[in-house]
Amino acid sequence: PTEMQDILPIAVHAFLRMKLTWIKPKCVFVHQNVTAAASNEKLGPARASLIHILNEMTCAAAKLENKSSEIRRFSDLIDFDPEEDVLYFPGLFRGDPPMAPINSSYSASAFNLKFKILQILKINPLFRPITISSLILRINQLWTALLNENFVFNFKNVQEINASCELDNAINMWHYDFSKEISSWKMSAVNELSNCDDIEQTLEKLWIELEKLSLDFCRE
Repeated sequence: PTEMQDILPIAVHAFLRMKLTWIKPKCVFVHQNVTAAASNEKLGPARASLIHILNEMTCAAAKLENKSSEIRRFSDLIDFDPEEDVLYFPGLFRGDPPMAPINSSYSASAFNLKFKILQILKINPLFRPITISSLILRINQLWTALLNENFVFNFKNVQEINASCELDNAINMWHYDFSKEISSWKMSAVNELSNCDDIEQTLEKLWIELEKLSLDFCRE
């Protein structure tokens, strides 16, 4: 989905900016309102496309943060297996609410998700020994890091950040070239005014030159 393609690159860039890549967090995707039959047939190609897009976004974010040599794909930053870490939840109700009964398959899917998360916490050495207090501490540390990264709250994805950087560079280059030309013209104008016989005619000539110089730069 488009929302995932926009939000996930922001999360990837946030981990890069927070310098937490050494933690290598685990990522599990959960899709809701998807039947078991439709999940493999319809979402398989979309899942592969999403991974491809995330790899491209990760490379772009790493380039912006000068980490291209360390981070080359999404899995380098976040521990994610597209075959094992994508779960599908059916609809919560069987039929149309409010009279529809609860779907028992939904509860089973929720239990499987809880079991998977607990297994991840159990197997990953970074989370052992895991306690409620240590989990709260990790969440607080992550939240503090997010608060210190103001760019996250701009909700800009990698393409927007990259385009903004390119625009800033182009404007800075234009400003430098224009300032250089104006400085050169100014020195020439001072010399010309110092040696002129008719100051009014010289000022009019210099004004025309300045207008032409400005228009030429605007056209470029």
